[in-house]
Amino acid sequence: MIILALLLGLSIGWAINQASDYLPRFAAVQSSAAALTLHSSRQPALWNWLHGGSDQPWIRLHVAVEIASAIFTASLWLFRGVSEQGSILLAGYIFFALITVIDIKFRLVLNVVLYPAAVLILLIQGVAVPGNVLNLLLGGAFAFLVFYGAALIRPGGLGGGDIKLAALIGLMLGFPGVLVALIFGAAATTVFLIFLFARHTASIKMQLPYAPFLCFGGLAALVLMQVGGLS
Repeated sequence: MIILALLLGLSIGWAINQASDYLPRFAAVQSSAAALTLHSSRQPALWNWLHGGSDQPWIRLHVAVEIASAIFTASLWLFRGVSEQGSILLAGYIFFALITVIDIKFRLVLNVVLYPAAVLILLIQGVAVPGNVLNLLLGGAFAFLVFYGAALIRPGGLGGGDIKLAALIGLMLGFPGVLVALIFGAAATTVFLIFLFARHTASIKMQLPYAPFLCFGGLAALVLMQVGGLS
C-alpha cells in the first residue's frame, strides 16, 4: 500500500504543477490581463535555480513538488491511514502547495484559488462545527488586520494577495491557531534570508514572494492542530 501512496503523491504533485500553469493563464484571460511574465530577474539565486534552463523552465521546481507530494502522502498513509485527519491534511497540503508554486512562478496569489477555498472552509466548518465559526472569523480578521497594517507601514512589501491569503489562513485555523501559522511563516522567512545573505545572494532591496513562507506556516499549524491537538 505504501507504493500506492507514493504513486498517488506523485500524481498529486503532477496535478499541482499542471494547475500552477493553467490557473494563472485562466485568471489572466478572465481579467483581460495582457500577459503573465516570470519574475526570475528579480528573484534571488535559489528562485533562478528552480527555474532551470530555458529549454525546460521550472523543471527542478516541478520535480521537487512531485517528490514532496509523494513523501507527504506516504507519511499520511503511514501515520494516519484513511481517516478524516488525513483527508484534511492532504487537502491543506494541496492548497498550500498550489499557492506556493504559483507564487514562485508568477508572483501571484490568485483570487480564483482563494475565494472558492474561503467559501468551502466556511461551509464545511459551518456544518461540522457551527459553534466554531465565530472563532474562525476572529482568526481571519486578526490575520487581515496584521497584514494590512504591515502593508501600510511598508508599501510594496506585501501585495493584496498576501493579505487575502493570510486572512484565509486565519479562517482555516481560527484563533489562536493563526498565531502559530504567522510565527512559523516569519521564522521560515528569517531562516531563508539568513541563508541567502550568508551565500551573498540577497540584498536589502530584494523582494521575496512571501506566500510560500506563509503557506509553510499555515501547513505547519494545520498539522499541529490535527495531530498535536493545538486549538
